[in-house]
Amino acid sequence: MPDVDAGFTELEQAFKSHSRKAEKGNTPSHFLLLFYAVECGLKSEILQRRNVSRVGQMGKELETHDLYSLVEMLKFPVSLANPSKSSFRLRKSKSSRPIEHAHQAWRYGVAMNKEDEDKVVNWLKEVQQKIREIII
Repeated sequence: MPDVDAGFTELEQAFKSHSRKAEKGNTPSHFLLLFYAVECGLKSEILQRRNVSRVGQMGKELETHDLYSLVEMLKFPVSLANPSKSSFRLRKSKSSRPIEHAHQAWRYGVAMNKEDEDKVVNWLKEVQQKIREIII
């Protein structure tokens, strides 16, 4: 069971709240909120589709920050499940990281390759829009 066992309603509200705040700027802090908004929205939709009320009822399956795998679970359009959008490079080391590490880069102030960051943010916005079409 997760340390904080959220329900689908709480996750949906978090999606909406984080989304509103994320749209107010264009900084790594705003991107971090966007990442968490999308994570909450995806998990909320997974719970609803599986007719489960709380994250803890899913076992370890939802204990992830891998948004790409959550998108795949929901069988979103192929354009959103594109593997080329599932990683980014760090600016200094030029090393590649999976998308589930994007929140860490933003949280800890580790700069991404600008082109990759733009790609990740645009992908997050596409997924966010798809979630909005479903839950709003």
